[in-house]
Amino acid sequence: MTGAVAQRRRSTAAFAVAATLAWGVLYYAFAVVLTPIGAEQGWANATIAGAFSTGMLASGFAAPLVGRTVDRHGARLVVASGTALGAAGLLVWSKVTTIAGLYATWAVIGAAMAATLYEPAAATVGRYPPQQRRTALLAITLVTGLSSTIFSPLTAALVDLAGWRGGLRVLAAGFVVIGVPVALAGIPRHGEDRSATPPPPVTEHTSPTRSPDFRRMAAAFAIARGLGVAVAAHVVAYLITLGFTPLRAAALAGAIGVAKVVGRIAVTVAQRLTDGFRAAIVTLGVQGASLTLPVLFPGAVGVVAMVALFGASYGATMILRPELIATRFAGHGIGRFNGAAAFVGAIAGAAAPLFVGVGVTTTGAYTVPWLVLAATGLGAAVLIAPLRPR
Repeated sequence: MTGAVAQRRRSTAAFAVAATLAWGVLYYAFAVVLTPIGAEQGWANATIAGAFSTGMLASGFAAPLVGRTVDRHGARLVVASGTALGAAGLLVWSKVTTIAGLYATWAVIGAAMAATLYEPAAATVGRYPPQQRRTALLAITLVTGLSSTIFSPLTAALVDLAGWRGGLRVLAAGFVVIGVPVALAGIPRHGEDRSATPPPPVTEHTSPTRSPDFRRMAAAFAIARGLGVAVAAHVVAYLITLGFTPLRAAALAGAIGVAKVVGRIAVTVAQRLTDGFRAAIVTLGVQGASLTLPVLFPGAVGVVAMVALFGASYGATMILRPELIATRFAGHGIGRFNGAAAFVGAIAGAAAPLFVGVGVTTTGAYTVPWLVLAATGLGAAVLIAPLRPR
């Protein structure tokens, strides 16, 4: 095994572990502690959930800065610092007693998310040779796909043992004690990554906003992100209105996660047969079209088909976005482009669930907003259709 190959595998493993920890303690833990916080403080769930939305927006606003920093200085210190910041945010969160304090804390945690989830890995792995890049992206997203499976029950157990405040302190300690050494030991120092092409100097000509092609790409994947968040937020309630029991609706919603894993594997294999842009057209089209299936085929068949196809296509977009940016904008500061795309995606992710909620309130049913989501998803495929690799 050459030194470059060994370094690449070590770096991929470090990104996978660091991101899995971050997804688990900064993202998935929130849902577990939401109810205990409300019970103790007397706050409504909707009010508490607003803090999470604040964090998502903060993550989006921080993502461009994170991308530029990775381009200029590498991901090693970015991920280590983001992990330390996230752990500090968890400790502060464990002490909050006011809504204002909760929201302010989650703005900080959101910034930590930008530095620890997918963006630093995408900016670094994006400079690997094509096949090695695809393998690394698949490995990272498959491992991080286990984060909810690991950390949701772990967080619940900690809350049972130590209360939600004590549970957050334990998560914070584990996050920093494991995450920081993993980042420092596994991610190469800036300029020492032998497995990737060096990032180019960042100039005014590498601005994402100056590229019409990037604007198309960012808009298309922002739509995909918005659909993913909206479906995650509303699918259980939607299925209940279709006559499913809450238990069956929740089980079907959980199956979307399994389908996402299948989609990531499938799209990685597909890119051996075709380019990522053609794969993206199909993937985005399927994501949108899948939402029409419960309307076109009422009953279990339509719903199961929607769950399978939507989950697989949404999972595939998580690999395709960094892959297409690396393919189309190689040599132009991949971190900067990934960060800008993440910013647009965060805005869409915050807006889409609100749109569905307003649509349901206005029309009295999920059918119309669900079909609008479907049409928007098909529009994403149209947006990206003219693009080809250079």
